[in-house]
Amino acid sequence: MNKISKLIVGKKDTCLIYIKDDIKKSLSEKDHKLIDLMSHQNILYLKPSSDFYINDDLDLLFEQTKYIRDLFFIIIEQVDKLNENTANKLLKIIEEPPKNYYFLLTTQHVTNVLATVRSRCLEIYLDLEKTNSNFISDNIETELEKLFRDVINNKVDAYKISQLEKVVTHEEINQAIWAIIKNKPEVFEKLKFYLKNPFMPGSSKIALKSIYAALLNI
Repeated sequence: MNKISKLIVGKKDTCLIYIKDDIKKSLSEKDHKLIDLMSHQNILYLKPSSDFYINDDLDLLFEQTKYIRDLFFIIIEQVDKLNENTANKLLKIIEEPPKNYYFLLTTQHVTNVLATVRSRCLEIYLDLEKTNSNFISDNIETELEKLFRDVINNKVDAYKISQLEKVVTHEEINQAIWAIIKNKPEVFEKLKFYLKNPFMPGSSKIALKSIYAALLNI
């Protein structure tokens, strides 16, 4: 399991099945029954106490992360119920989790999740209609995504980026980056700046050259 916080999009039951299976990969088989019951000592499961999260709902999370752990999983259900105040408390810790802590966030309504939260997570779509702008179907490879893959595989020369005729939008770059991260989570740290910081109109080629330089070192 990689260190990137995950935002899992789907129906509640489907998200939990995915999460349990994901956690089982990191723990021994003797722990699986407790994982299925969501009662394992290395799992903290949080959900809103009312219609929306309040600060008190998150206090236990910060209390738990004070300790040094071998492995610990924090599941935050219905993150679309975070408002700006409660979300702001989480941003730093989900972007840079403490050592051996893993954050698994869930939602059924991804469009209601604050952009500040989404930009810090790897989005994983399960059984919902895949309409989100950050999601690229496994069967669709955009021209820009192909370019990024070619850069990683050293199959493209630097001048090709400057030859792009159209002005690439931040949204297109964002989509291509997420598509790459899905299969290569290790590039997240190098590219997260571009997911969180929209560039100025007309400066897309500058952004592309910077991304190119980052991907060359993968």
